[in-house]
Amino acid sequence: MNAKITLGILTLTAALAACGGGPTQTAPANPATFTAAATSSRSAELRWSAVTGAAGFVLERKTAGGSYATVANHLPASNTHWADSNLNPATTYTYRLKAYNAAGSSGGVEANVTTPAPGDTRFNLSVAPEALTVQSGRTGSVQVTVSAPEDGQVTLSLEGDVVGSGENRVQGQFVSNPVPGGQTALQLTVGSAVPVGTHLLTVRGRNGDAERTATLRLTVERWLLVDDDRSGNNWGADPTQPSKAFDSAADSRARSALEAADKAFDVVAVGYSGSGQAQDEPDGPSTEQLRRYSGVLWYTGSTFASPLTQGDLDHLQEFLDAGERRLILVSPGLLHNAVGGRSESWQNMPNPVTPAFAFAQQIVGVDQIYFQFGSGGDYSVSGVPGTVTEGASGNVTASVRAFMRPLHPAAALLTAPLGEENAAVAIGRAAAGGRNSSKVVLAGVTLGSVAPNAAHTLLDRLMKF
Repeated sequence: MNAKITLGILTLTAALAACGGGPTQTAPANPATFTAAATSSRSAELRWSAVTGAAGFVLERKTAGGSYATVANHLPASNTHWADSNLNPATTYTYRLKAYNAAGSSGGVEANVTTPAPGDTRFNLSVAPEALTVQSGRTGSVQVTVSAPEDGQVTLSLEGDVVGSGENRVQGQFVSNPVPGGQTALQLTVGSAVPVGTHLLTVRGRNGDAERTATLRLTVERWLLVDDDRSGNNWGADPTQPSKAFDSAADSRARSALEAADKAFDVVAVGYSGSGQAQDEPDGPSTEQLRRYSGVLWYTGSTFASPLTQGDLDHLQEFLDAGERRLILVSPGLLHNAVGGRSESWQNMPNPVTPAFAFAQQIVGVDQIYFQFGSGGDYSVSGVPGTVTEGASGNVTASVRAFMRPLHPAAALLTAPLGEENAAVAIGRAAAGGRNSSKVVLAGVTLGSVAPNAAHTLLDRLMKF
């Protein structure tokens, strides 16, 4: 029996020893490094090394002859820096840092710093470029330059009616903020529902009582591609709804040109009637729909059957009247109808005036029109020196075309051979619309007959007019 009792005691003793765990935890050591540096007359930055076994840190501060007061309590063990502010200029401070865990804290390590006397807080602020165009739903950036103040750091902010977060706002982010001096990038993210046009944004810098601002003109672009060439996908199409189907050479060239130009764009297709009579033709996009876009590329192929209705012409004029809009209208059929179907000679505005000629003359600046069927064979178009199309050219297979003579202030942008002369097949007018701030281009070539690569180049140049 005594042997059993002795065995039980030994077993209990072994079990209790096993439950006792490992070695007892000890308080952590001080950080191996601890530095303090003044960043202005009223601020300092503290940095230290990590400590093994520490659960956190306590930071204390005092001035000469004073007692320590806690500046930051329970800083995480992963935190190895601290920015202290609201200090007094020209003052010496002593900081003490302790590491702690459940067993206790270290004795503490000290670092001294003296803030400088107050300096000049003034600075200069600029933005480059001062004007930036960003496609709807995309991002862009500018460089913000800040001259280093004698004292302090410049904190930046972005302001404006459209600044914020969400699909209808522009969000700004500075790569570094505050900025002690030098350059930092400002990245702008434009929501997909931000209204097109120019928005004035303000970059504001503050450093104590000093403040500077710089203005940034942000232009938001989005294009609408209007497919109105009476090809298969146009039958029964609803221009109020996005269109993804396309089946003609003009459809392909127009879409790929906008993609090559890296434009944000939507596509709508315009339906057509079976009768081909003007009174039966449906209108394309409404004025309200058009005004959601900064630019419209509208093409009609080679059709003569009411390529644009009276409603379409009215809507396009009202679109341009909104200001800061761009219209590229590629439609030999419109010019054919403008002169009542007359061809192979220069024509003035007919009597009675046709709606198409009134639009071409009053809105675009067309004086005379020469319509030619495709009997002239293949031809080439060339850019005009001194304009955005200078140096551009392209081949066009035999197809209907319309030449124009422009009225001032309209100007030729593309020309093609006509007998012994080169006549304009595309003209442009700046300062168009009721606010004299829109731009319009009217082209008399058949888009689907232009060589694909040339179509990309020529449309890209016309979009830059």
